[in-house]
Amino acid sequence: MVYAATGLGEVHALDAATGGVVWTAEAGAAISHPHAFVEEPSDGYDEGGAAVVVGDRMLCVRTDAGVVAPR
Repeated sequence: MVYAATGLGEVHALDAATGGVVWTAEAGAAISHPHAFVEEPSDGYDEGGAAVVVGDRMLCVRTDAGVVAPR
């Protein structure tokens, strides 16, 4: 799975093999973060890191209004 965030506040989950959209969620605020893509989970927090961070059964998104976890 590959995740992508848009400036309009959308988060898309894409099939890594086909590029097809698996699901889309609204983050509730714009996403102006310069690193809008992430493919691999990260073990540490990095303020300059990706806009979409994959955790243990959770996806966190850095929006202009703060961090959200779409359901």
